[in-house]
Amino acid sequence: MKDRLLVAIVSLLVLVAIALPGPVLEARPTLFDSPPLTSPPPWPLTWVEMAPMPTPRYYAGIAVSNQQKIYVIGGDNYTCVPLTTVEEYDPETNSWRARAALPTGRWYLGAATGADHQIYAIGGLGGDPCGAGPNVLDTVEVYDPRFDEWTTRASMPTPRYLLGVVAGANGKIYAIGGENETGVLDIVEEYDPIADTWTQKAGMPMARAAFASVAASNGKIYLIGGYGDDTVVLEFDPVADIWVQKASMPTGRYDLGAAAVKNGLIYAAGGEHGGASNTVEAYDLTNDSWVPATSLSGARRGLAVAAVHKFVYAIGGWEIRPDGWEGPVGLVEAALTPNINRPRP
Repeated sequence: MKDRLLVAIVSLLVLVAIALPGPVLEARPTLFDSPPLTSPPPWPLTWVEMAPMPTPRYYAGIAVSNQQKIYVIGGDNYTCVPLTTVEEYDPETNSWRARAALPTGRWYLGAATGADHQIYAIGGLGGDPCGAGPNVLDTVEVYDPRFDEWTTRASMPTPRYLLGVVAGANGKIYAIGGENETGVLDIVEEYDPIADTWTQKAGMPMARAAFASVAASNGKIYLIGGYGDDTVVLEFDPVADIWVQKASMPTGRYDLGAAAVKNGLIYAAGGEHGGASNTVEAYDLTNDSWVPATSLSGARRGLAVAAVHKFVYAIGGWEIRPDGWEGPVGLVEAALTPNINRPRP
């Protein structure tokens, strides 16, 4: 009987202890704070600072490997020497490591991961920007993450920088727009990695440079912002070889970054329009419409943006701070994007 009474008393004390309020702890944002399901918009983000990129830089190329690692390639760090630096970010461990150097140092290049799981670094500016002057490049160099090796492929027919480089769902690589000594370009060239050959495709409706370019889950390629009318959004169908203009981005920008996630949204982050911007806006492929998203912590242009699974990463760039400081940064911010509860047809 005494044993039963003792058990009952202990149980009661445990229940009371559980019910009593504990100390209030300060809530800290984590990478998993975004709401898991929301409809209708707006769709907020919680940006969380991650391990910084070891080499601060801007105007670098960026690509995501089939192993879901992020590669930041080349760029500029305000030293008058185009960078050959390649650094790999592992989202699983929140860590960076150096990889084999890019053979041709450059910035303003484009990069994309092909169907063969290799990363293509195309075009850009090289040379001596502070001395004899930069060189506009037609260079194509390919990185194999399995062996940490670079090889050279057939040169792009039209040398250019500030271009878009995107891998199509058809296995081809597209070099789109950009700029060279003749001005801003509307040209589109398609690279076949198997044949190591280039083919000219239908040009853009307007010349564009310094835009963000992404391949979306619907098989289309999207160009966002850029020089000129920096609100313009263009959609390219690589199979039909057709361009269509889509709903304009609300906040016009160039030198921005963008990434597509599998919830049917494209996030456009940072950039410049009369000054660097921290604006983030989301384009909804399903509705051809834009909604505001949570801004970055600071204004950045020339940043690199990528998506891994449901996470968006904003990496590096040229930051302008409220106290007047500006320069290249290694800042990495990440956010978990929400699931979208869409009505079934």
